[in-house]
Parts: sequence; structure tokens; C-alpha cells
Amino acid sequence: MQSGSVNISGTGDDGIQCDLEGDTATAITEDHEDEDSGNIYIEGGNITVNCTAIAAKGIKAAGDMFITDEPVITITTSGIGTWDADDLETKAASCLSADGNIDISGGTVNLTSTGSGGKGMKCDNVLTISGGDITVATSGGLYYNNGTTENTNYTGNTDRISSDYYSSPKGIKAGLKTQVGNNNYTYSGGMVISGGKVKVTTSGYNGEGIESKNTMEISGGEIYVNAYDDGINSAQDMTITGGYIYSRSNHNDGIDANGNVYLNGGLVYAIGSGGAEKSIDANSEEGKKVYVNGGTLIAVGSLENGSNLSQATYRTSSVSGNTWYSLAYGDETIAFLTPQVNAGGGGHGPGGGNASGLVISVPSTPTLKSGVTASGTDIFENNCYLDATATGGTTVSLTHIGGSTTGIDGVETTPATIDDPRVFTIDGRCLGTEVPDTFYGIYIQNGEKHLKFR
Repeated sequence: MQSGSVNISGTGDDGIQCDLEGDTATAITEDHEDEDSGNIYIEGGNITVNCTAIAAKGIKAAGDMFITDEPVITITTSGIGTWDADDLETKAASCLSADGNIDISGGTVNLTSTGSGGKGMKCDNVLTISGGDITVATSGGLYYNNGTTENTNYTGNTDRISSDYYSSPKGIKAGLKTQVGNNNYTYSGGMVISGGKVKVTTSGYNGEGIESKNTMEISGGEIYVNAYDDGINSAQDMTITGGYIYSRSNHNDGIDANGNVYLNGGLVYAIGSGGAEKSIDANSEEGKKVYVNGGTLIAVGSLENGSNLSQATYRTSSVSGNTWYSLAYGDETIAFLTPQVNAGGGGHGPGGGNASGLVISVPSTPTLKSGVTASGTDIFENNCYLDATATGGTTVSLTHIGGSTTGIDGVETTPATIDDPRVFTIDGRCLGTEVPDTFYGIYIQNGEKHLKFR
């Protein structure tokens, strides 16, 4: 679709569906003239879909889905999940769904799912976001059905229940985790975010914000997540090299990986619910770790035990809720608003109480103040300012907990003589000879590191 308007409502099944016919493999062909591909291309126009049917999909591709240029897509699903007697598993509604990849590089996408087990967006392979403005909200609870008993708001423990018997509400989900034998799994697909703006909120029981069933790579863009369960989760390693990430969980970890978490760049503001739940968690039971190597980290609550702190990292003894803080380092000043905390400590609610404290990691020696009056360039839904101006406040004592305390501002360097206009990310990807508008974070040009803010 390149232009025009489509409005669909009152369907007894999916709103828009593109099937894969025959045995031809999914592939992109010139001018989108795919035969038997099951692909969907949306490049312009306005699409509005309202699905009320059980386990219905707003737009479903049996192949890949591509959203580019400037379409406006608004999808709402309200149907609950269902038991699939053929596949012997639960199925749930989703606003966008693809059996292959989803690639979003432009447009405005608004997705709302209110039914039990419903999702905003899901694909079985790789989700790539390099542009666009995406807003996702889910409010349904966890859907349970074992073929005999149905519960549309199940609140029990799912650890010992087959995943075939329940569908969790999620904002965005990509990839597949498949069990092979006893306690063995294969992982496929994953998630790559390099640009755009993504806002995800989930309020139903067990609702995760953004989940990859394989690896996750974030190198740019602005991401805001406020979730009931884990804010951002990956089944394998998670690598962050750039961008702006706000991830808040009200009942679990702010950021969680079942593999390692590598923080190499960007600005990360992570908020865990306290108690045993972390601001940033890795699978330490299997020897995985949180690696803090670079970038700017602000965390409400503790990091996973045994975290590897290469960059200087500090903590405070407490944190005041609903309070503006300023963080100054080098030539940068950031202001951020803390969530309301549970004064009792240890319970659910962001921060888990005043005893949790803040964890801070920046490239050079920081100064932290609380109770400031701040202004600046707004990000994270009015929870943070870049290039901030902060007045007043009280200086907060910081305890060094790991990493080198020699900041970048204390290192004498010789100007680089390398003449190479190409722009590289910190992980070695070439972005061309100019910094893309959608890229934020650390990049390398002419042999020097640079930090681009929004």
C-alpha cells in the first residue's frame, strides 16, 4: 500500500491477512512483485483496523512485513486468547503479526491490545526498527487454557506450566525459543533497533514491554518502556551501543537477559521493582554477567550480583522518590526524575524502597545532586532532560563500587592525525560518511570518539 485510506472494523477474524501459497520461499523481489511470498508492504496512506474477534490479528503476514516512508497505522484488538485444538497450544490476538520478519523504517504506528494475552507486535524471526514513531499499549492479563480449563486473568506461577498452555501479554515480541528434548532449547530470530522512537506500556499481569526470544541489539533511537513485568528482556545476550533507553518495571527487572548484558554506549535509565528484582539483570545462575563498559547508566535499584564494571561505577545509599536529580560529567549535564518509591523497601513498586539507592556509571568523574529544578531537551516522556540546566539541590555522596576512576576528562591526548571521514559505531559497523539523523550515542570518525545526543 502506497496511498489512500483503509478502515476495517467488526471482522470475525483477522483484519488484513496475506497468506503464503504453495512451497515458494519468502523473498523480496524487485518492485515488490512477490509471488507466493506472503509479504506485506506498507509505504503510505492511512490504515485503521479494529478487531474484536478471539485471537484475531490486525494485520498478519505469512511472510515478512515492511513499513516504510510515512504511513499512519492505527490498530486495536480486544479479543481474548483461545485454545488451538490442531496445534495443541494457546493463541492470542496481536495488532501486527508476521511469521517471518518485521522491518520498520518509517511511519507512525499506534497499536493497542486490550484482550487477555494480547500483544502489540510480534514476529517469529527478526524485528528491525531503524525509524518511525511507534506507540504500543497492552492492558490484558495472562491467558491460560490447557484445552479443558480456561482462565482469562491467570495470576498463578507459570514456571512449572508448559508454555503451550498460556499466552502472556507483551508490547513487542520477536523471535522463537523452541524446546528440544528435556531442558534444551534452540533460539532463532531476534531484535535489532538502530533508530526511530518506540514507546511501550503494559499494565496487565505478566505483561513484558519488549522481548526478544534470541539476542537483542540496540545501537540508536529512543525507547521508552513502562511495564508490569520485565521492561526489556532477551532470551540470549543483549548488547547496547547507542541510543536512549528508559526501561521501568513495576513488578520485575528493568532490563533482563538470560544471557549477558553488554552496556557499551548510549544512555540507559533502568528501574527495577526492588527486593530480589534488579534494575539490570543477567543470568548469573549460568555464569552470565552485566558488563558495564561505556555509555551513561542511571539505575534505580541494584545491578545483578557479580557485574563486571570496566567503566567507573558508583552507588548512593538511598534514593528519594518523585525527585529531580542532576548528573554532571565532563561537559554534559543530564537531569532525571525518579519514580515514586515504596518507603517500606523490598516490596513491589519502582526502586523497592529508599534502601535500594541509585547506581551511576559515566565516562568521566560525576557530580550528582538531588532536589534540583531542571529544564532542557525532553526525552522519556518528561522523565529526563538532555543538555540540562539545573539549579539548587543538594550534592549526593557517591561510593565507588568498581571500574576505573580515571575519567576521560583527566586523560591527556594527542590530536588524531587519521584522515578517515567514514563513521563507525563502537561495534565496528560503518554508517557512511555522515552521522545519520536517527543515530544517537558513541561513534568514531577520523580516529576519534564522539558522542551524539538527541
